[in-house]
Amino acid sequence: MKKKLLAGLAIGLFMIGITGMSEATILTFDDIPGTSQNTYGYIAGSYGGFDFAGNSYLAYPLWVDTVGMHSYNQGSISGDFTMYSYGVTTITSSTNKDFTFDGLYARDWYSSRGSLDIEGYNNGSLVWNSNFTLNSNWDYVVGSSIMLDELRLIGTSNYSNNNFLVDNLALNETAPVPEPSTMLLFGTGLVGLVVSRIRRKKKIIV
Repeated sequence: MKKKLLAGLAIGLFMIGITGMSEATILTFDDIPGTSQNTYGYIAGSYGGFDFAGNSYLAYPLWVDTVGMHSYNQGSISGDFTMYSYGVTTITSSTNKDFTFDGLYARDWYSSRGSLDIEGYNNGSLVWNSNFTLNSNWDYVVGSSIMLDELRLIGTSNYSNNNFLVDNLALNETAPVPEPSTMLLFGTGLVGLVVSRIRRKKKIIV
């Protein structure tokens, strides 16, 4: 009975550790409240638990129908809408949690043929960065497991334009309680302890 109790507790804690590791969010830009469909409207300041901001009024990220509107028809990964950015877009958690950037899809805006610099910060320090060449196709940009409190998407180009499109932006916030790594480690340790005790008792009986 004691063995079963220990094993059940260990497995339970192990599962808590796994399920509590992160809260996955994929931002499709197709369900932002307060913005009319089929319009060239501003992105809400907060969307999907994250805050979006530009480095100036003109550089504020926009929510654009790139499928249904003929003049902006550049496709998407899911739905009709994508995020249009000119310059720098800064993304932070609405609840001030750390998060990881898992990846995104990006392409140029018409034929700007620039690049996308992605920078991850924590406590004001640059902890991760990547550079990606933009073209007229939607390509996937791989993220990182490094914890961030700020993500910057920076469009660069040799031309006058430094604008780009983003779709299906994947971000993961950490769960504050319980602490995932601690619970996972504790659960794994308990499983190992139970297995070790069972093996030891078997040897004694033999």
